Amino acid sequence: MSKFARLMIILLVLVVVPNMYTQPVAAQEPGDHMAQRAFFEIDYFTYRAAFELADGTEILLLRSSYKINFLYQHHQPTLNEHYITVSMGFFYGKTALGRPLIQNMTFDNFAFYAKWQNSAGYYHDLLDIIPVFSQSGSLADGKLVGGFMLIDGDALSQYIPMFGGYIVFEGLKITLVDGSVLDYSDTTLTIEVEKHSNDVFPRNATLSGEGVDYASSDGYIHINTMGAFQPLILIDLIVALTIISTAGVTVVLGILHLKGRVTLPISRLRTTLQRDVSHQKEMQ
Repeated sequence: MSKFARLMIILLVLVVVPNMYTQPVAAQEPGDHMAQRAFFEIDYFTYRAAFELADGTEILLLRSSYKINFLYQHHQPTLNEHYITVSMGFFYGKTALGRPLIQNMTFDNFAFYAKWQNSAGYYHDLLDIIPVFSQSGSLADGKLVGGFMLIDGDALSQYIPMFGGYIVFEGLKITLVDGSVLDYSDTTLTIEVEKHSNDVFPRNATLSGEGVDYASSDGYIHINTMGAFQPLILIDLIVALTIISTAGVTVVLGILHLKGRVTLPISRLRTTLQRDVSHQKEMQ
C-alpha cells in the first residue's frame, strides 16, 4: 500500500469514527433559556455550651453550628430565598479512662428557635412560635440532631445583617454516675446566640433561667451547675497515672537492658512462663 493511501485511511478514521459516537444536541427554541440555579453558603458560625461542676469539671458539652444558605434561580420561577441550617451534638464528659460522667439526660422538650434580620432590614423572632427542630425524651452521648428552615422566600439581597436563635431546654434532668441528679425541671434554660454579618465571630451567648450561673467567652458559654465532685474522676485519674508510670518504667528498663546498663531476669521469667504453660497442658 502506498504512503498516500495509508494517509487517506488515517484521515478517514480520524474524521468518521468520532462522529459515530457524538450524541445529538437537543434543539433550543428561540427565547428558551435553561434555568440557572445556585445554592451557596452566605454566613456560618459555631458555638459551644458546657455544663460544668463546681470544681470546673465538664460533664456535658453541646457543640452547635449555624449556617445561612442562599438559593438563587434566574427564572421559571425566579427564586431568591434564605435558609438556616442548624446542627447540634451532645457529648458527655469523660474520666481519664474514658468512662462517662453522666448516666442519663432527660428533658420534656429540647428545641431551637431561629431569629434573624432579613435583607430588607426587618427583624424576625420565632421563639416559642415555630422551632427549626424539637425533640423530647433524652439524648445519648454523641447524638447529633438538627434541621433547616426557609426564613426568607423573597430576599432583596443575598446577604442578611444578623442571624442566630435560641437553644431551649424544658424540664432538663441530668443524672450523674454517683446517682445524684441536676434537676432543672422547674425552669426553662434558654441560650441565645447570634452573629452579625460585619463580625468575624459570633456575639457572646446569654443564658436565662432560674438558679443558673454562667460565663461567656469567644464562641463558648460555661454553665455552672450545683453538682458535687465525682469520686470516679479521682479514681480513674489515679489508675491512669499508675498505668502510665508503670509503662514508662517498663520502657526505660527495657532500653537500659538492651544497652547493657542493667540486667533484667528475662530468661528466668521466660522459663517460669513456659513451665506454667506446660503444667496447664498436663492438667488438661
